Amino acid sequence: MLLSLTTLSLLLAQLLPTNKLFCLMISSVFTSLVFIECGKSWAWLFYLAASILALWLFPLGPVSLAYFVFFGNWGLVRTYLSKGPKYFAQPVKLIYFNCLLLLSYWLALFLGLSVQLSFSHPLLVVWLGAQAGLLLYDRAFEAFLAYYKSRFQTK
Repeated sequence: MLLSLTTLSLLLAQLLPTNKLFCLMISSVFTSLVFIECGKSWAWLFYLAASILALWLFPLGPVSLAYFVFFGNWGLVRTYLSKGPKYFAQPVKLIYFNCLLLLSYWLALFLGLSVQLSFSHPLLVVWLGAQAGLLLYDRAFEAFLAYYKSRFQTK
């Protein structure tokens, strides 16, 4: 069921002209729900199945690559990092995000995808905005998981 919801959110991200980032964020939640309900082994297997399905349905497109590189595994990585001290977790999350941002850029260049920015803001402003966006996304992700655990968790 969660795999089909992940695929549906990725399909919406692929088809809708707006809200691509929101649909990708929604798709990342399902991996964490599998982690909460079934454990880490099932969650990694779910991420692998969802990534293969995304790459098969949307071959080498920006949505499938974004899910494979970042959004699909974010819930798993943040779960491991959140178990440590807060002063340690936030900087490591930012480092991890920036490494994945660089990996995504190189992967897009390697695959011949367009990496041109469609706006005229300096790259530093865009990069700082991405850092702030990650922190907001992580906070919303944490709030959703806390809500889910308090209301719906079966274990």
